[in-house]
Amino acid sequence: MGHMKEGLILDDERGWRESDKHVCPRCVDDDYLRKLVRDDLTARACDYCGRRSRSPIAARVNVLLEAIYPTVDAYFNEPNDAGVPFDEGEYLVEPWSMEEIFESLNLEERPELMQDLINADIYDGGRVPAADGHWASSHEHDMMMASWQHFTHTVKHVTRYHFANIPPSESSEPGDVDICNWLPALAKRLRPLVVTLGVSTEVFRARIRWPDEHWSPTADQLTAPPSAKMKAGRMNPAGIRYLYTSFDRLTAMREVGVDRSTTDPVYVASFKLTRPLHVVDLTKPVCLPSVFDLAQKGRLERARFHYGFVREVSKRVVKNNLEHLSYVPTQVVCEYLAQVFMTKGGHRLDGLIYPSSVHKGGCNLVVFPSQEGLTEGFHGVTFNGSTRRRLKRPAATA
Repeated sequence: MGHMKEGLILDDERGWRESDKHVCPRCVDDDYLRKLVRDDLTARACDYCGRRSRSPIAARVNVLLEAIYPTVDAYFNEPNDAGVPFDEGEYLVEPWSMEEIFESLNLEERPELMQDLINADIYDGGRVPAADGHWASSHEHDMMMASWQHFTHTVKHVTRYHFANIPPSESSEPGDVDICNWLPALAKRLRPLVVTLGVSTEVFRARIRWPDEHWSPTADQLTAPPSAKMKAGRMNPAGIRYLYTSFDRLTAMREVGVDRSTTDPVYVASFKLTRPLHVVDLTKPVCLPSVFDLAQKGRLERARFHYGFVREVSKRVVKNNLEHLSYVPTQVVCEYLAQVFMTKGGHRLDGLIYPSSVHKGGCNLVVFPSQEGLTEGFHGVTFNGSTRRRLKRPAATA
């Protein structure tokens, strides 16, 4: 009786009850959880797929529970313990079932195993999303994205150049980054993404020659327009020359609106680097650790913010005569990267690689203007010739 009481107390302390079943690595989808199973093989049969062997092939399901439920505790909490307000007999935040919690954690295992993992939960009332145990707190990536949204709203609708007197957003939390420190905080997270593009790297830029135009495909016509004619773009303010290029010809054409219905001649210019360029590469893969590896939670939070931020800055913008307003936040970021940001090696940043919003899988390189003498040139990028392309209309169908 004493051992049973001790077991119940232990179950209550950790929030789950033990299982007497065994599972093999083949029945576990999450890589991190599968490794835990593989490292703890003690049984010669799996209770889920029925596989048997003369040597150990399965581990205790408890191995999974010991990783899964602490993760649940890191992201969720009981409503009372989380401080959820209670009004007229109901919590102001509706508790989540364990099925909903596992779904939010992307835990997908075979049905029998999932049911056993759910049944191990000893709380019937459900849990609410919580960071550091409190329902109103946020995790690092949520706070960074909220700070980005506040920054975006401010530079679009409040002020573009001076932030000293900007109050925190109404939904700000103690861990939020205030707007004056947003760009340095972003720079800290982008610094590991700095790469060096080598000499002879080839990039491309396209331009359509419309019927009423008669220019020749020379370097002057196929590079960035002069400052007086430079329109606002995703990364550059109006009047400031940035050189937009792509790493392949098709992406370059898609970026200027060329599709399969175009019959006007398209010139695709090739540029080569004559010196190494130090750039931030937003397309650089960032490892997403398993949510169940709590030792890597900080790394996971940074990775989640990275991918959320990349989606924000590379999303497609509707051309409705207000696109210049949508571009303001990324323009401010790029001005900071071009003029203030320093690499770990003490170099100025030469540009930014980002995903194409109009050609899936395509990557673009925007080159910042040269800092040497504040010239309008792009040192290290040389015109290498051009080719003419014509995309014919598809044949009519009956």
